[in-house]
Amino acid sequence: MEIQNTPFLRLVANQKKIDAESTKEYTLQNPEEAMELKQIVEDVLRVNEGETIYSIANQIAVQGNTKNSCILHDATTTENIKKGYAITISDLSEQQIKDIKRVIYELHHKHSTPVNPSNPVNPDNPVVNPDPDNPVVNPDPDDPVVNPDNPSTPASDDVDAALDKFFEYVHSKNGSITKETGITRTQLVMLTKNDDREEDFGYFFSQLNKIFNVLDSNSNSTLSADEIKVIITNNPELINNMVDIQKGVIASDSEQANSVERAYQAKIEEFAAQIQTQFSAMTLEQKKAFVIARTEEYFNASGMTDQAQALARLKAANKIAYDDLNSGNGDGSRTLGVYLYYLNSSGTSWYSDDDEGDGPGGMFLDINMARDPSTKWYDLVEVMVHEVTHATAYLHPTNLPKWGEHVAYQAGEDYLDSVSEGAWWGFKELDEIREHIATYYSQKDVDLEPNWAWWTYQA
Repeated sequence: MEIQNTPFLRLVANQKKIDAESTKEYTLQNPEEAMELKQIVEDVLRVNEGETIYSIANQIAVQGNTKNSCILHDATTTENIKKGYAITISDLSEQQIKDIKRVIYELHHKHSTPVNPSNPVNPDNPVVNPDPDNPVVNPDPDDPVVNPDNPSTPASDDVDAALDKFFEYVHSKNGSITKETGITRTQLVMLTKNDDREEDFGYFFSQLNKIFNVLDSNSNSTLSADEIKVIITNNPELINNMVDIQKGVIASDSEQANSVERAYQAKIEEFAAQIQTQFSAMTLEQKKAFVIARTEEYFNASGMTDQAQALARLKAANKIAYDDLNSGNGDGSRTLGVYLYYLNSSGTSWYSDDDEGDGPGGMFLDINMARDPSTKWYDLVEVMVHEVTHATAYLHPTNLPKWGEHVAYQAGEDYLDSVSEGAWWGFKELDEIREHIATYYSQKDVDLEPNWAWWTYQA
């Protein structure tokens, strides 16, 4: 990439080339000029108090060095800059070197054109730019980007080392995962199912799964090394340290581990917020389509074939709709979703979810929950997962416990666990679900607890 209007860029970088050996040789051969160049930089910063090297260089790159410049207003300094000298690394402070390298990095990473906000949202595969203000682009592959926080090491080397470490770790958990194959949605969801590990180690896999669709730029349900790279390019230590915590190199209950986990979670939330922003701006029908698509993805990734079939059936019959599920509700409780079905005359098996004389049948989401812009997209997906589990009734018409409240709540909780949003600690799920049903449901529902190990807690 050729940058125009570059007198200052030449000054600070010798036309983008910072090489310790060549600059050292230059300094030995030209000691007087080296000192003069050092003074030029000092003068620029002194004359332009309150500015930074970046803001000065940026103005020159954008506007050119003109007499109307609001920054460079010292005639002597301006004239010296126009000469286009190379700066001498050995004569600058560490902070000045860091500032200069940041100039080069920033000027080589032009912002991409933002997505047109008027473009319609595709709820099945929303287009999300992970960081529109700082896109990950190396415009010149022959001129590796310098990491401004670690000038001696190219950022790409740090990132590749972090990716190697990440894939080495996940390979130890699932031997079919390698850096070359990437990690599929199914593999990542399976890794989230170890409740204790996720809770003890910052929800490492489930946090990553929460933003799967942001990272999966080609929508092939597999995260390649390059796609995972997006989240760590500016801070490879996020992955390095999280892997070290998982391996026990850093004690999981240490202050350092807590700090690393918070940083990792904060980075994930930056990406997740973009999904939420898109979701909040959708129409009700777009939201429904989005939630259905995410639910399908989860069922397929988790191997929940009964639920996948039931959801396909409901879609084909157009039996997924909105309704005001809390109209006139004065007891303080709130219904988020329902699956309305009919039992046979004996009340012992599923009969139908067709519309009957006393009302419609099928699945309904609370319209007020969907309208609320603060409603999280994953909370609506959890409602869908729960209710579709009830809708597997047609597959097991006489086995009510198979599609009752216990398994429905566990299915919903497992989904939330997969995106690091579970309501209960894993080892408490069994008791919490039982208590919740005993508090808010009829004795019949309590009695319908399956007589097998229906809970999914994994230590």
